[in-house]
Amino acid sequence: RWGEYRRVELDPETLQELPPDALRGKGKGKGKGEKRPIVAWRRRQVEVKDVAVPLDAHRIARGVEVADRVWLQGRLADAGQGDGTRALSLFLVNRRIPDEVNPREQTMLFQVEYRLRCAEGILPRPDLSGEDGFDLDDRVSDLQYRRAYEYVVGHGVAARAVLPEGAGAGEADEGPPRAHEVEIAWIPDAEFKPVAARSDAPVQVSMVALGRLKNAADVEAALGGLPRAYEAWIRSTLDDEFGAKAGLSAPRRAILDLLVRRARKAAARIRAGIDLLARDKEVRQAFVFANR
Repeated sequence: RWGEYRRVELDPETLQELPPDALRGKGKGKGKGEKRPIVAWRRRQVEVKDVAVPLDAHRIARGVEVADRVWLQGRLADAGQGDGTRALSLFLVNRRIPDEVNPREQTMLFQVEYRLRCAEGILPRPDLSGEDGFDLDDRVSDLQYRRAYEYVVGHGVAARAVLPEGAGAGEADEGPPRAHEVEIAWIPDAEFKPVAARSDAPVQVSMVALGRLKNAADVEAALGGLPRAYEAWIRSTLDDEFGAKAGLSAPRRAILDLLVRRARKAAARIRAGIDLLARDKEVRQAFVFANR
């Protein structure tokens, strides 16, 4: 569906609901003070019935007419996966020709929306641009978002996939879900999950409490659980979740190994710092003073 606009002249006598200022200086008039017709654009919503688009390369290249001089046209090609997967590019083409009756503005299509449905399913593609890159941040993002897939890309407008309820919540072994519908999205949206601090961590984070540490026992009670909790997270998240079952490629496994080494080094430094607080009175006094 889309919107079409027609140029119309509105009689001011029929627009009593408009304020008087809206009727001044609009359109053409002959006498001074004469109420002039208002020239405006009136929108008409055009709804088009579902049209079957055969997955035939020659037919799609020629185009499929969906309305008077409005066609769906594009390109269907092998995706290079070796399993018969194909890539489809599809555009809505306006073949209307302006004339004296229908000037250029009245032949245009505005706010176009359309949805593609495929019973066999629309396969996603992963973004592998950062997998073999040289930028560390790109490689870390590639590892972290390795299960984020792209189903559709818009040309001049955003697009989104319509996924089944709960899709993507399964294990990696199940593979990415298939979308059966994709559509234009003029106002796209995305979900960004917030990062919330753990409230159940066995660590004292109150500066008031940390400013009252008196001895090694106080340090251990307040901060001793931090390195243990961090090391447990490294084992449960980096080792288990990203373990052999994750099916990582060699570049992703290499960046994972780097992250694990860095995390364990950070845990060791945290433990060493807490040990220093516990055994060195001057260091502990400086730490207490900084938290007051």
